[in-house]
Amino acid sequence: MIVPHERPVDVAGPPPPQTTSARAGGRCPRTVTGAVAATAATALLLSSLVTPLWQARLAAPQYPGGLVMRAHGGKVTGDVSEINNLNHYVGMRPFDAKDIPELQLWAPTVAVGVLLVLVACFARRRGVARLAKAALWVIPVGVLGDIQLRLWQYGHDLYPDAALRIEEFTPWVLGYTRVWNFRTTATPGLGLVAVVLAAAIVTFGPWAWQRVRLARSAPRSVLGLVVAIALLMAAATPAVATGQHDGATARGAPDGDLEQLLREAPDGATVIVPPGVHRGNFVLDRPVVLDGRGAATLDGGGSGTVLQVRAPGTIVTGLGIRGSGRGPVGAPTGVLVEADDVHVHGLVVEDVYQGIVVQGASGVQVHDNVVTGRGGAVPVDLDVHHGPTTGPGDGISLWDASSALVLDNVMTDVRDGVYVSFGREVLVGRNTVRSSRFGVHDMYSTDLTVSENRFERGSAGLVLMNGGPVSVLRNVIVDNRLTDDRLTATGYGILVKDVVDVRLTENVVARNRIGIQVETTVGSDDAVDIVGNTVAANGTALVLAPSIRADIGGNSFVENLVSLAFTGRRGDPRIDWSYEGAGNFWGDYRGVDVDGDGIGERPHEIGGAVERLLERAPQLGGIAGSAAMGVLQLMEDRLLLADPAAIDRLPLVRPHSPALPGSAPGPPSPAAGALGGALLLGSVATWRGLRSPRAGGPRHALA
Repeated sequence: MIVPHERPVDVAGPPPPQTTSARAGGRCPRTVTGAVAATAATALLLSSLVTPLWQARLAAPQYPGGLVMRAHGGKVTGDVSEINNLNHYVGMRPFDAKDIPELQLWAPTVAVGVLLVLVACFARRRGVARLAKAALWVIPVGVLGDIQLRLWQYGHDLYPDAALRIEEFTPWVLGYTRVWNFRTTATPGLGLVAVVLAAAIVTFGPWAWQRVRLARSAPRSVLGLVVAIALLMAAATPAVATGQHDGATARGAPDGDLEQLLREAPDGATVIVPPGVHRGNFVLDRPVVLDGRGAATLDGGGSGTVLQVRAPGTIVTGLGIRGSGRGPVGAPTGVLVEADDVHVHGLVVEDVYQGIVVQGASGVQVHDNVVTGRGGAVPVDLDVHHGPTTGPGDGISLWDASSALVLDNVMTDVRDGVYVSFGREVLVGRNTVRSSRFGVHDMYSTDLTVSENRFERGSAGLVLMNGGPVSVLRNVIVDNRLTDDRLTATGYGILVKDVVDVRLTENVVARNRIGIQVETTVGSDDAVDIVGNTVAANGTALVLAPSIRADIGGNSFVENLVSLAFTGRRGDPRIDWSYEGAGNFWGDYRGVDVDGDGIGERPHEIGGAVERLLERAPQLGGIAGSAAMGVLQLMEDRLLLADPAAIDRLPLVRPHSPALPGSAPGPPSPAAGALGGALLLGSVATWRGLRSPRAGGPRHALA
């Protein structure tokens, strides 16, 4: 017989009523689980007080390992000074926490965040809890928005006279930004990640709670989540702080075979060159970091090129380089770069024909190297009778290079310190060149900037030929008087020939045979800007082409033997002797400033008869600073016919240009001045009488 199944009787009675936790639904329960969640979120918020909220890594010219800047609540840390030093080249204002007052509000913001966590977890009304959760998410979004606004301001408030003239741009708060060949990657910091995690725990905790089947395991789940977050942050902190390369490191014994190390090293590895001298000619055909740590030298043994770099992204640092071939046949070189994005820094290069050469590459950075050539400022040419010379080649040479940086190098006894041919967007900055032919020699380059260099004791400071635009900013060019019969350009501070769109600004040009000489293409409508320079103690301060168009203002011309000369008959030069409503400061100006506006009431006549006599007979320059010269100039002003080469109608009564680096040579002795003055007085009277129209003599323009 089939007995029907009977439902068992529930002896335990009806099910118990739902607890407050179950009825609460989406709200955090007032249980141990809720307390743990609130505690975890609060701890994350408090950790953001000591961890960075945002960080950016900049691939910088001087620092191939990168530069890092971190924004904390209340301060900005990291390589801030180095980044500011680089940003001034593109005209960005320096980063300063004092200019960002909202950084000081982070501690109160964290306190508000903790209050929002407590409200979100324990408020009885669901609407109030949801509003607190939404407000928590506003904090990280607001931080990123504020940083983005500040970055926009920095990218759109650029200094107009920066070394690199670029358009306004917007650095992105998250992601990748490229400006010229500076590359920046921005990411949120651990502090901001902690704030996001705190908001996520509070917002999605109830949702996770409803999906946990066993209520007893909920505290363990939340606690496990907190522990996992802490471990993740602990693991990420060293990587963020160090910023080391991820590649492998290849090391060898002190007597190891360098060629074998290079063959066995994987791409991206760091090859530590064993200390000592390694002889041979080496080739890098894969991207590695070749680091000599200042204790290793590569010696070519007097043959060929010592080190050739063919792999993009290679870094060469901390090495001595010496012993290339004799040259010039084959153009042997210390380091030859033939690949893009190569960094060469921290090298000591000596006894080579050419120091560092870049050919047909983009994004190459050559900085902080010392190059010593094989001889003084003597031109190196083939001698058909005695074969190749063993003199110096160029210190750093760039041919068909683009977006290149040459910074903070020291070059001595080379042919040309930096030679640029057909370059594009090249920056030559903060280098020192001594006892060489030319400091910088440029041919057919575009967008070239030469900034904050020092060129001294050579044949010429800057020789710029063809091409353009060219900007020459804040250089010191002194004591370039070396001469050689085979050189066509000797004794110049700055020589500009057939270059369009030239700007010479805030340079110090002193104690050269000729301070500045400019020859533009005939018929060119591009004005040459010569603004804010100090031109002092030169043989001739300015030599200009007769047909030049130029804006010359804000300069200081002091103690030059001759102030102005032209390369041919004067013609009709289109020169504006002022800039922004002011002329130039002249050391021999004798006018006064009655109204106190800094501009003399009387125009200044440039290049009178006495100066033209000194130009024709420079041997009389020994008495140029004597009292007799002052008497002759007074006689010219009062008795002789005025025939100035030019007139500055708004002369400055005080200099505004950079100061001289040291004092110029002192005046001649009184005895020499008296003797020379007597001779010069008779010479001027005779010369003036023969050439005066009233005496029937011919009158010519200044040649």
